[in-house]
Amino acid sequence: MIRQVCIVCVAGLLFLAASGNFYYKALQHDPLAEVSVKKARLSVPEKSLPAAYKPAWSPVIHEKNLFSPNRTYKEPKPVLTAEQLKAIEPPKRPELALKGVVQDSFNEYVAYIEIGKAKALPMRKGDKTENLELIDISGRKAVLKWNDEMITLNLDKIKTIDNPKGPK
Repeated sequence: MIRQVCIVCVAGLLFLAASGNFYYKALQHDPLAEVSVKKARLSVPEKSLPAAYKPAWSPVIHEKNLFSPNRTYKEPKPVLTAEQLKAIEPPKRPELALKGVVQDSFNEYVAYIEIGKAKALPMRKGDKTENLELIDISGRKAVLKWNDEMITLNLDKIKTIDNPKGPK
């Protein structure tokens, strides 16, 4: 039993030593850091270097490496003139309708809001959707924030002026 434990411990130590050596030599190796490459950059042509000291990766290959972090593509942003900025219309306010307000099992209000004549979405206080944020809910109204504009939706019906011509 003791012999088996010793063999497993020795094998584990050998594995750790081999993996540490691999990390040190393989993963931290920079082919352009060799002395021969530095000499080649100074003014010695690569043809005059002995074959044993020729670097595996030439600077051209290192420059054109597909996986190099230096090779990123950034799409240039279009520059807008003052006329184009004036021509850009502000976003249209969405069509909103409050379909109902209910209380859930935790005694929190849930507002059912119809956005752009789509199916009504259940929203709680603090929920965000399509640049709309529900700020406050009460039993009969909901307050939304859209592009720094406060929108109040009510369930109360609008009272109209009594018709003087109609029956009293």
